Amino acid sequence: FFFLMIRRPPRSTQSRSSAASDVYKRQVLKRRVDREFPEWGLPLIDAINGLKIPGYEGYTVACVHATEHRCGIKISGPGLTDAITGTDPLKDNLPLREVKAKNPDDKEGRFTADLVNKFSETIEKVLSEHPLNIHREEKGEPAGNIILLRGCGSRLNVESFQKRNEMKSFMIAPTAIINGLGQTIGIDIVKVPGTTGDYNSDLNAKGLTAIKQLLDEDYDFGFVHIKGVDDAGHDKSMDLKSSQIKKVEKMFASIAKELSERKDSDTALLICLTGDHTTPIVIGDHTYEPVPFTLTSHVAWLNALGLKANINERDEALVELRDDVTRFDEISCAKGALGRFSGCQVIPTISRFRKLIQSL
Repeated sequence: FFFLMIRRPPRSTQSRSSAASDVYKRQVLKRRVDREFPEWGLPLIDAINGLKIPGYEGYTVACVHATEHRCGIKISGPGLTDAITGTDPLKDNLPLREVKAKNPDDKEGRFTADLVNKFSETIEKVLSEHPLNIHREEKGEPAGNIILLRGCGSRLNVESFQKRNEMKSFMIAPTAIINGLGQTIGIDIVKVPGTTGDYNSDLNAKGLTAIKQLLDEDYDFGFVHIKGVDDAGHDKSMDLKSSQIKKVEKMFASIAKELSERKDSDTALLICLTGDHTTPIVIGDHTYEPVPFTLTSHVAWLNALGLKANINERDEALVELRDDVTRFDEISCAKGALGRFSGCQVIPTISRFRKLIQSL
């Protein structure tokens, strides 16, 4: 369900979507039909791409696979709006929802809702009759016979990240919704082989590519997104959560080794590690607890790891720029110098710290 849809002429409406398992009375038994969906389910995406909606000639459908069980859908044609609800019940074993206009008096909203409801019915019919799903049902395997439509939206006309923050930026984010948000605010997207946005993503490649972009290319800011830890929370798996966190630790070990071997003595990198939300395994969904946040220079970080030799006067100032927190977790970080703050303060905080480092 992570996909950012982009409106382009002719006018269109798009939804972030995921393949699901749907049976009698349109009950959604399993919202995530299978995280290994790409290994068997891509023909279902092809069956929806270009699908005709009965009674709505002149409207076109595009369906593109994103990651795992997720896809993006765009419906193009006149008189559409994104001011509608979706079909996703948000929990397993609940009925598929009917799409409605967010404002009952909105003529375009009512028209778009009717069109999308018809589209959802057509998806169910086409996928239920698809030979791939029939074969899976015969084997007792969940069939991807509905697509949950949620998050209908359009591209925002907003100021670029670089113009607002005076930092030329790149992003490494195979997860489609993050990638799309980056494109929306003008951040360059860097593709890294082996990075997939799932449990098998090559995090070391992400981290080392980010260092190369910052030190060897003309960038001031890099954003690296890691999805596997969140997936483990949704799957309620302690083993997966632990293994994914260990993968992150190995990524940072690779980054530390790379930085310690480089000779870019005049460059001080600022490193920030945080999350955008909590996904506890006992809940299996996003919750609202505070997330840990850490911010430091790579000089101070390497020095703490015993990897920084020949500390000069400027490095000494960077090493001293710290509080007493030595662990990255919710309880420890709550005691840090930054205190608790909202997400809208993250980039301004990073920018101020960056200017402070530049002044040393």
